[in-house]
Amino acid sequence: MTKRRIVAIVVAVVFAALCLAAVRIWFTPRARAAIFVAMYGDYIEEKYADGIIVTEGILCRQATWYGKTYRYQMIEYDFYAFGDTYYGCYYSPDDKPMSYAETNYHLVKQSDGYWTWEEKGGDNHGEVAKIREGWYYYSVSF
Repeated sequence: MTKRRIVAIVVAVVFAALCLAAVRIWFTPRARAAIFVAMYGDYIEEKYADGIIVTEGILCRQATWYGKTYRYQMIEYDFYAFGDTYYGCYYSPDDKPMSYAETNYHLVKQSDGYWTWEEKGGDNHGEVAKIREGWYYYSVSF
């Protein structure tokens, strides 16, 4: 086997490994939330400041606005559901960590920028992680 062919095979293997790593990173829920915020975060914040709630025309499965009847407002962006587990992120203009769908589960701080919650006497649980000012990733299982 020639040296040139060996180099070509090594380059192809490295390239394939990098592609696989990129795909794996993209499909992790937390990374996808960070990418979503990088893509749409500033736009959503600007529109919100102008009184416009952005729930259409962006790459997500579903968007829900929890408005003025709630303790804190938030716009939740669901990415996907797998069985009874849901993943996504939300924009909190008040920069408040909250449980899924602005439910009343008590968040327990685990570390700086990371909280968990669980239903007493049940199996519902979830996690919340800060992405940046006003933006949070969530995972919830029912």
